[in-house]
Amino acid sequence: MKTARLFCRCGCAWLMLYICPSFPTPGIGAENSSPEVGIAVRDISPELPIRLAGYAGRKRPADKLDHPLLVQALALKNLSGERFVFVGLDNCEVSGAFMQPVLQELARKLQLGRGAVAVVSSHTHSAPVLEQTLTDMVQARPDEGERIGRYSRLVQARLVEVVGAALADCQPAVLEQGMGRAGFAMNRRVYQGDQMAFGDNPDGPVDWDVPVLRVKGTNGAVRAILFGYACHGTSVRDGEDWYVVSGDYMAYARQYVEAHQPGAVAIYLTGMGADSDPAPRGRLLHAKRHGLELAGAVIGVLDRPMRPVRGAFKLAGL
Repeated sequence: MKTARLFCRCGCAWLMLYICPSFPTPGIGAENSSPEVGIAVRDISPELPIRLAGYAGRKRPADKLDHPLLVQALALKNLSGERFVFVGLDNCEVSGAFMQPVLQELARKLQLGRGAVAVVSSHTHSAPVLEQTLTDMVQARPDEGERIGRYSRLVQARLVEVVGAALADCQPAVLEQGMGRAGFAMNRRVYQGDQMAFGDNPDGPVDWDVPVLRVKGTNGAVRAILFGYACHGTSVRDGEDWYVVSGDYMAYARQYVEAHQPGAVAIYLTGMGADSDPAPRGRLLHAKRHGLELAGAVIGVLDRPMRPVRGAFKLAGL
């Protein structure tokens, strides 16, 4: 059978959706039996003030919140009982040390083994610092460190909670996929001889693809829209906006998509965008502008015929 693929390029790994079959690194399954799908969302907006991750140059904690931060989960369950959960997290990144207690709880409470959960940080540089993750970029005072610790424990608890809720929500689904395009990612490596500096390189390679997966119930109602893009979450770079908590363009794109599709949950999985920055950038307004462009690309896919996704998924080592 001919296959097509939806790629969510996450960090250093490739997470792949095949048509037929599907997620991740798939193998041949039941030809016409798509996985059941479950969806859950939890709010992880922090108490303020709090230190933000991603830049060493910030001088003080953030004291404003422009957009709620979320953790979202999309669970897949084969008819055979195999389970896999994608988790989209509004944060710069998580470390192995930070995730260890989460994975232990998921194994204990939900019997999810190693490799059955993928936590994909959106890579916004406007979300709080997490314990044991990028902490060398922030010289936090003791009281700030205590606040970071409390927030980290909240996020860890919500991660366990949202995965369990998504698995409990699993139900028959109809899956469709398509591909759009957004052009604000700009290569950020400028080469001068054998030297490299950060800047805008319009001639450098970028990935403007916007993969989209639509999840419908068997009654035809849209339950979720999963999409991605390969670009840093660095729209906000200076000024007072540097001290505002937000999910950057990724969260605004979700908001715009959900406004277009009432009742559906929009979930963002970041791509492999280490060489790309959003352009232009600097202020919170730029994040909202890029979010609008990305949402437009997603909506353009949703408004055209999409290809069906059928078949079971199979887990395999990379």
